[in-house]
Amino acid sequence: MKKFLVVVACIGLAYFVKPELFSGVTQHFGSSSGVNEGEVVLFTFDDCGRFCEDGIALLERKDIAFQHYNVASEENRKKWESMGGGNPFPVVHIGSTTLHGYDRMKWLQALAEQHGEDVFTRKQREAMASHFYSDGSDKVVMYATEWCPYCKKARKYFTDNAITYTEVDVEKSAQGLGYYEALEGTGYPLIYVGTKRFSGFGGRIPQDIKKAL
Repeated sequence: MKKFLVVVACIGLAYFVKPELFSGVTQHFGSSSGVNEGEVVLFTFDDCGRFCEDGIALLERKDIAFQHYNVASEENRKKWESMGGGNPFPVVHIGSTTLHGYDRMKWLQALAEQHGEDVFTRKQREAMASHFYSDGSDKVVMYATEWCPYCKKARKYFTDNAITYTEVDVEKSAQGLGYYEALEGTGYPLIYVGTKRFSGFGGRIPQDIKKAL
């Protein structure tokens, strides 16, 4: 058990120092964890640090009922393993979505899909509404800048794969910048497919976007 917790702590530290290493692999839809619709199950451990604290605080602030298991105990560790395990912590199952690590907007997105859009602020709801066509179908929306190299890669990928998208240049659109800030963007591009969020354009993100369409 001690060796297990040391490994978990090392992975958690790596996530704290360089969270981008886990980009594109922290979100899974159609989870087979056995969590019912609307149910929230959270796994943490003793030395998880501020990411676990922030996750717990978000759920409590939004008045979301959740089951909390600390994997320091053998019984809880077995439950975590039976539900798919995974790192980094916290690991949260929200309905059919499983998230590894704490990304506030991804957590809010998953909570909104299960508990309604009231988990978002008014400005966030306004931004999210712009990610859909009038018939309710998903739009691909990219918040970007002209100079961003990964934005250029994303444009080429969308064009080469005949993917229709809307680009919002946050340096030219005051409304677009307002949406980007409300969505807590931290880099470029920030891409949405409906409510599904993709930060950057490296690793598996292009494939994940295509799957989300």
